[in-house]
Amino acid sequence: MANGPAGLSAGPFTVQQATTLAPGDSGEVVFTLSDELPNGPWDATLSLKSGLVEREVTATITFPDAGVGETVAPNEAPVLLITLVSSGVLLLLIAAGTLIVLRRRRKTATPAVETAHADASV
Repeated sequence: MANGPAGLSAGPFTVQQATTLAPGDSGEVVFTLSDELPNGPWDATLSLKSGLVEREVTATITFPDAGVGETVAPNEAPVLLITLVSSGVLLLLIAAGTLIVLRRRRKTATPAVETAHADASV
């Protein structure tokens, strides 16, 4: 958490219980914040990592004086942008790899054909 009241920062906070999810599943992550934190607003960043998969979302949050506060939706634009850029890079890598494989096959196939023609003319 950053940019809190008077420029305060807090965290990182540790998840209290790990959850295992199958691909496509969703779950909840629970962590406890100190009662001493001012109400906000705060710029909150949530980063979760499991193996090679890592997700990060940001949102501006404010804690209520009492009771339950409003649900805050994360700012999805950076996640969507990162997903689109990553997909584009992946497609370019696949295209480049395909071109390299095709060129190598042509180079190795061409000498074999020329050798066969040379043997036939003898």
